[in-house]
Amino acid sequence: MSLKAFHILFITVCAILAVWTAVWAVDHGRWFLALAALVGGTVLIVYRGAFLEKAQKINL
Repeated sequence: MSLKAFHILFITVCAILAVWTAVWAVDHGRWFLALAALVGGTVLIVYRGAFLEKAQKINL
């Protein structure tokens, strides 16, 4: 597995876990944690897109 593929996989898994944490937090009434997890997951998804663009641009 290349470093690029591992990086993409790791970011994707982290984003999924962030969303899962947000769902868990809402279920337990921890709204601030849910909001923080959703923001973190969103940032990871945006970062993944930016990484993919840059990787294609420099032929990584």
